[in-house]
Amino acid sequence: MRIFPKAWVRCTHLFVLAGFLVSAPAAGDDDDLAYAEGGVAEIGGFAHFMVAKDYSSLGIYPTFGWFLWDNVELSAIVGVNRVGQTIEDEDGDSADVSRTQLLLLAEPSFHVPFSAAVYGFLGVGLGLAHEARTPGPGAGPGFAIAPRLGLNCVIAGSGVLSPALQASYQTTDALATQNGGEAAAHSSLGFQAGYTIFW
Repeated sequence: MRIFPKAWVRCTHLFVLAGFLVSAPAAGDDDDLAYAEGGVAEIGGFAHFMVAKDYSSLGIYPTFGWFLWDNVELSAIVGVNRVGQTIEDEDGDSADVSRTQLLLLAEPSFHVPFSAAVYGFLGVGLGLAHEARTPGPGAGPGFAIAPRLGLNCVIAGSGVLSPALQASYQTTDALATQNGGEAAAHSSLGFQAGYTIFW
């Protein structure tokens, strides 16, 4: 199975650390500000990770969201996802292939308050996907749909930690190997952890 470069792991660690460092509210902040109220904006991102037999995926997704109404948010998401996979051709020979995906999504989401600090959310990202493959040519552009289900946990009055499950389906081409084998790897399901700040 293809192993991700150490740089990807380091970037993920820095991303999570940076999110926690910016979570503390400044003195004099508006104590009446509540997450998921109409007019509230948030910025941050999440990391997406999945490992299975002969398959691994790691992605970084910066996000910006704005609550149009109470509990209803519209977010813009830019994602860079790296997938490594080991597949077999018709002769039983295995080969490592990889692809880099770029996603541009608009995601409406609905947030249900369980308490003042915990919300459940469901969102469906819709947009474009572009894929480059190694070996083989790029798969070109396609349509992407990426539903998410998870929790929003408010921290320190202005930060939000968001663990979630995310599925993804894309209409880009299947992977191709040097030996001519193909794997229709259009869909995936994985875990993500995100951190945002809101105001």
